[in-house]
Amino acid sequence: MTRNRRIFSFACVLVLAALCLGAFSLSTFSRTVKASGSLPTGLHVVSGQIQDGSGHVIVPHGVDRSGSQYQCVKSGGSTFDGPNDQTSVSIMTSWNTNIVRVPLNEDCWLGINGEPADGDSSAKYQQDIINYVNLLNQNNQIVILELHWNAPGGQQAQGQQPMPDADHAPAFWTSVANTFKNNSSVMFDLYNEPYTNSWSCWLNGSSGANSSPCNDTAFAVAGMKTLISTVRNTGSTNVILLGGLQYANDVSGWLNQVQQLPSNLQSNLVASFHIYPNNACISTSCLDSNVAPIQSKFPVIAGEIGEYDCASGFINGIMPWFDSHNIGYLGWAWNTNSCTGTPALISDFNGTPTAYGQGFKAHLATLNNGGGGGGGSTVTDPLNDYSKIFVHSSNLTFDNTNTTYFNNDSSRLTRSATSAEWAVWKQSGMTQFVADTYYWPGQTGVSDFQFYTSPDNSTYTQASAQSNNMGGNWTHIQYTLNVPAGTNYVKMVFPTNATNAWDPQIAQVTMTYTASSSTPTPTPPTPTPTSTPVSGGSCKVVYSITNQWSGGFNGDIVITNTGSTAINGRTLKWTFANDQQITNGWNGTFTQQGKAVTATNVSYNGTIAAGGNTDIGFSANVGATNNNPTSFTLNGASCS
Repeated sequence: MTRNRRIFSFACVLVLAALCLGAFSLSTFSRTVKASGSLPTGLHVVSGQIQDGSGHVIVPHGVDRSGSQYQCVKSGGSTFDGPNDQTSVSIMTSWNTNIVRVPLNEDCWLGINGEPADGDSSAKYQQDIINYVNLLNQNNQIVILELHWNAPGGQQAQGQQPMPDADHAPAFWTSVANTFKNNSSVMFDLYNEPYTNSWSCWLNGSSGANSSPCNDTAFAVAGMKTLISTVRNTGSTNVILLGGLQYANDVSGWLNQVQQLPSNLQSNLVASFHIYPNNACISTSCLDSNVAPIQSKFPVIAGEIGEYDCASGFINGIMPWFDSHNIGYLGWAWNTNSCTGTPALISDFNGTPTAYGQGFKAHLATLNNGGGGGGGSTVTDPLNDYSKIFVHSSNLTFDNTNTTYFNNDSSRLTRSATSAEWAVWKQSGMTQFVADTYYWPGQTGVSDFQFYTSPDNSTYTQASAQSNNMGGNWTHIQYTLNVPAGTNYVKMVFPTNATNAWDPQIAQVTMTYTASSSTPTPTPPTPTPTSTPVSGGSCKVVYSITNQWSGGFNGDIVITNTGSTAINGRTLKWTFANDQQITNGWNGTFTQQGKAVTATNVSYNGTIAAGGNTDIGFSANVGATNNNPTSFTLNGASCS
């Protein structure tokens, strides 16, 4: 949260306890949008999306649970401000949340500079946080852990600084990452709200007090590059959030800075954005120009939203913009302080909302949280870009003209040629596929789109969709396809008998899916099961290039168990045909020697049921030639 909480001192806590507690803000807690009860595991980033291990898109909505950054340094305090038991979590999740953001204190976690207070130990503080994370996970909540209060040298961490300190922040994140690196449902927010004025300082840090490029910071700074490397050096692949400048409200330089990182440090990164009425970037035009462009390459989470007037007019104005861009957000904060000072979502820990909190709660109740798994979940592709399309043909483009003819839809997928262009959408456990399309009424006799379904992106079967003519300047046709069981991919093909390439157009697709419940990844992790031998011919592998650019590409591999018994534990091997080099991956652990690649399962996806499938993905560097591998083995047996 912005405002005065950044500079509250411990003296303020002691002298004006009642007033200051009203000013302490709560860390935002994000949540995976999901409609039924299972914890999303295997979280990773694919272009502008956060996905779980089954490929479900995660759009988090939740709250910040403030207190654990300041309570541990107060005399007579503990780790949390307010209850942290099952009853309190149940009340919180009743607001339709799927993520909680938990702020941390650097000194209390490390046990330095006389903190925690009153003789409490860092071991107790750490165990309290571990227990709370596990409790939230058991209640199907993703958790964001963030560094909120810190200080350099021998100073006590009793407030927020302009940037992380080089003295302790690397040690803090080494410890936190080692503690939670086996829990794929935990994300790391490296620093709550940077407020240096320099993007170079933000990225690179400095070697001393007020030294370039951090001339406005009175201590040596650990930049984001250092902290990302610190986390990754522990072996952690957890999703990492990076807040921008001006208390995380300025992300205008975020994309440029992150793209300067080595490619191995760019994986699983998310932009964190905070917004309050007193910030500079609050208009939709500013969001359009500064926030939206990031999502073409990296996901965005509005880690804190709120207002100070005990009302909800401001957040009611911005939440629809985030919804339309599939950007999640967290309300600051789940505390019982003043709704004008903190601001507070609740007036008591029974969950009674303030007027501000009521607006936030009411909006969360309208969301069909379709991202974490479960029956009836939905995910929508508004077709503003290719980020949610699995793979597509070459002669496609987006039309953003004449929006009034298309119910003010600002972007539609269309063609640059009258050929049978196509696009494929992927969603595990799909049960229904709905496409909103538009036809130019002056062209008569144009045939319908064609639809094809597949379990593995290998063999497609044509399917019949029901069409509904909804009228309009351009004729609005909505297609509804109830897909066969086992469908994970739908291909949509443009008709070839239209006179003009721009007719027809696809405005939006919505996929409904079900998913089996997943077990929260515990701390420590469950051991990987012993691999089951696979008999020859009882596995099938489909390898696809889903996106390609100069010097690199994304690959997707679907592994199907064609045998009659489950496969427990898997080792997939193949040899690249050219000079492809994997830089990062998801849903598996990848090692490469020369052209030979080995991909083993991770803790949450080691079993493939008979007749079932799973998929893994990766990003790789490549030269001028990018031929597909010709053969694969699974647990030593050749796959078709």
